[in-house]
Amino acid sequence: MHIGDGEFTDIERKAELGGNIHAKGMMIMQAFLMSELQLEQQIPFSASLTFEQSYSEVDGDSASMAELCALISALADVPVNQSIAITGSVDQFGRAQPVGGLNEKIEGFFAICQQRELTGKQGVTVIPTANVRHLSLHSELVKAVEEGKFTIWAVDDVTDALPLLLNLVWDGEGQTTLMQTIQERIAQASQQEGRHRFPWPLRWLNWFIPN
Repeated sequence: MHIGDGEFTDIERKAELGGNIHAKGMMIMQAFLMSELQLEQQIPFSASLTFEQSYSEVDGDSASMAELCALISALADVPVNQSIAITGSVDQFGRAQPVGGLNEKIEGFFAICQQRELTGKQGVTVIPTANVRHLSLHSELVKAVEEGKFTIWAVDDVTDALPLLLNLVWDGEGQTTLMQTIQERIAQASQQEGRHRFPWPLRWLNWFIPN
């Protein structure tokens, strides 16, 4: 994320390593932000999203909630809690949707946390609530949850996940929110740059158009 003219780049798609379902998930994520922020001018930031050290094709939308949270984190300049993992798909209204391979993902992250010593602050958030009935975890992990050493959070919406990951709510009254923080950063950057060339949503459309 840097000062720019509203261009957002899906590196996986540009490099022809992103499949159609992944691209669809990225566009849905974009639609959510465009709807929520409701800006009248172009966004004065440019950004790129990628899976680092990924050398084969990426497809599926199970990372779309994580990508959306990462983008919101960058826009608000608020760091993500690195002790919490996240999985889940989102629709264009921000609602969490179920994904596959849930048990393997949770147990994989738990194994890493075990190797680095459980602190009680680690966990997997944003398993979509619709996935709870699919949980079938090994006894050691279940015991760690019961003892408060590991946590699994189920959410219905990306706005439920954001306070867990960023320690700020998405929107609300009487408190500092992520939306407010993003809008203030956009206003400040717009004043500094004085750029008003094209409506920023049009720039976002180019994000998903291959060269």
